[in-house]
Amino acid sequence: MKDWLVNTQNPACLIFLVEQSDMLTKTGISGYSLSFEMKRIVDLAISKLVEGNSKGDEVSPRVKIGVFGYSDTHFSWRLNLNRDECGLKMLSNEFKMVKDEYVDEKLELYIPSYFMEKNHGKEDMASGISNLIEIVEGFVVKHPESVPPIVYHLTQGNIQHSQKKNVLAAMKELKSIATSTGNTMLFNIRINSDLEEPLIFPHQFSDLNDLSDVTLMEGSSYLSLDFQEIYNWHSFGYGKFFAYNPERKCLLLLTGATEISEILIQPFLRLSSRLITQSEIQIREKGFILNI
Repeated sequence: MKDWLVNTQNPACLIFLVEQSDMLTKTGISGYSLSFEMKRIVDLAISKLVEGNSKGDEVSPRVKIGVFGYSDTHFSWRLNLNRDECGLKMLSNEFKMVKDEYVDEKLELYIPSYFMEKNHGKEDMASGISNLIEIVEGFVVKHPESVPPIVYHLTQGNIQHSQKKNVLAAMKELKSIATSTGNTMLFNIRINSDLEEPLIFPHQFSDLNDLSDVTLMEGSSYLSLDFQEIYNWHSFGYGKFFAYNPERKCLLLLTGATEISEILIQPFLRLSSRLITQSEIQIREKGFILNI
């Protein structure tokens, strides 16, 4: 993570893949629909990403964004901006020009409306992930030296036994797509209002609730120690830090409304756009790692 260097030619890649089935219209414990919970997460994350990659009035074009929705009836682009030829959208000043916004009463702020809701059909996770593979492959072909793409998959997670095999196969194929610096990282984020409390980055000995949790955990990427350090520092707003464990997976089981957006995009606020100097290389070779 500390070695991730990005620029316009070799940008980072952040993709939100969001379930948009009819089931998401039901109201969660926050009083919002699950669909709107997911919209808040995406909108606020992009807003914070734009803010964190801005210098004055200019937005640094070094992260490509993708926002896709899926059900058994559709897989579609859901960002309120036209995508580029590559199927994604480079972070730019255009993101500051989005005029539609809404008031988030819990956070007491205005949030730009980047994510377009479109809920119809049934959940079809395997198909949604499979349709995303071509997009990620396209990014890797165009930017083979870039840092690994990161996919945040938001779902209410209603996986049946008959679906498990296909879901895991699709997730495995997605995670196999790699740049020269590493494989695609898949974070599964389940919004489940039936949970008693959130479960953040579980490991093999964690208590899971049902088949959906087990499947999503198995399909998630492993959470590297570098990423554990970044996320742990911010404590996910729950006032708890977790012990470092190489078996932790990129899985978040959330109860409903939660202000995780700013934390999720932390890796994209720590990217360096400059080259490592020879002196830094020599220091690293001696075993000292600089935070750059």
